[in-house]
Amino acid sequence: ETEWSALKRQLEADLPLTDIPIVIEREPAREAFRTWRSQRRNTETVRQRYLPGHPDYQAAVEEEARTFRQFEEAAQRVVDTVQGRYEQMVERERSLRAALEEQEQVAFELDRKLVQYNDLRRRVDAEDKVYQAIISRMQEASLTGSLPSDLIRVVQEARPARSPFHPNRQRAITRGASLGAMFGLIAIFALYFADHRLRRNEEVERTLNLPVLGTLPLISKGSLRERGLATHLEDTGEVAESFRSLRASLMMDPSKREDKIMMITSTNAGEGKSLVATNLAICLAQDGQKTLLIGADLRRPSLHKLFEVENSVGLSDYLNGERRWSNCLIESGVPRLDVMPAGKLPSRPADLLSGPEWNQLLKSTAEHYDRIIIDAPPLLGISDSLVILSHIDTVLFVVRYGMTHSLSARHALHKLEASGTPCAGVIMNGVNLHSIANYYYYRRYGGYGYEYSAKPARAAGPFPRRMAR
Repeated sequence: ETEWSALKRQLEADLPLTDIPIVIEREPAREAFRTWRSQRRNTETVRQRYLPGHPDYQAAVEEEARTFRQFEEAAQRVVDTVQGRYEQMVERERSLRAALEEQEQVAFELDRKLVQYNDLRRRVDAEDKVYQAIISRMQEASLTGSLPSDLIRVVQEARPARSPFHPNRQRAITRGASLGAMFGLIAIFALYFADHRLRRNEEVERTLNLPVLGTLPLISKGSLRERGLATHLEDTGEVAESFRSLRASLMMDPSKREDKIMMITSTNAGEGKSLVATNLAICLAQDGQKTLLIGADLRRPSLHKLFEVENSVGLSDYLNGERRWSNCLIESGVPRLDVMPAGKLPSRPADLLSGPEWNQLLKSTAEHYDRIIIDAPPLLGISDSLVILSHIDTVLFVVRYGMTHSLSARHALHKLEASGTPCAGVIMNGVNLHSIANYYYYRRYGGYGYEYSAKPARAAGPFPRRMAR
């Protein structure tokens, strides 16, 4: 009733069918609406290219009118379906009320009879208890008369032990230690085989069938901006060297060296893909390559937090046609690095990213930059990353040490393989190099060739500001 009332109120207000959410979100109107919108964009493209008298222009206009008529017919079917379902539910409610009244009358009659039944039941229970007590007393009297008077006799006299009893402490300790070690080993192996989280490089390569391009240490100290710009704020150290090693791994492979557009993604949120994308972009810019960092996560953006700017202008403004792409950039404070944050959060991010504007953005920026790093959403749960994969040269897949599950990672890579976009490799992120478990496995960078002074890290440059284009 609420759904039909809302739909009826919108129809009586002469609201266009294209603006009624109930209509355009249901089949078959939803598919017809998408077809009409697609044809409408095609007509706009033709209108910009030809005059009204051109045959292609007229054909595009007729096709748009035809698809809109199909949408109106489908929308009318949706309206008729909602109205018919409402009327059917009203009739069903009326019949159920009649049946309820009939059952209430039957229940009243049963309650009246239940009072009489309970009274008779209590009388039967009381008389049964009296009968059982009489039978029990008769059985006791019969057994008492038949039993002999002397029921107890001595079989053997109790004698004291020759020496006091004490437990065998050595045997108890041996048994306890053996059982404890056995059950401890069983618990350790059970926990090991039940834990599917990725912790070693060979586990990642064996499970995902992809090479590990780099191992990034855990950055736990400092503010969010200091962690995001670690390679810019510190010239040396484990973090800077790990990202330089990652950059070298990408540059050594001739097949990856020519890839200009790289997308950074992960299985789920919270695995550090934005931190990896930012620091990798800084390393590429420090290598003399003009780099553009694009925040394509239009649901949970984080680049504006790393660079401490407002998320008021960015990628969504360009995709909506409100600004040119050059007016959506901010200065990062890093030479040869420009940043395009996500901008205002749209209602349908996947629709924006699947439009022609995204492809035009990559073509235009590829003419001005040597490298384009895209901070993309995770692969599982949403389709935003999948719709932009066809325009990407290569993908870097981020896994979080001790957090990413192998089953989820394999499922995400299956989606990536289905798109046909090559994946350059895996980046192991968040490894605590100072823990005892990882010290001898992931070798520390500070052990050879570096002298760390007692001076603090150089201060960061001025806060990023909006670029004047």
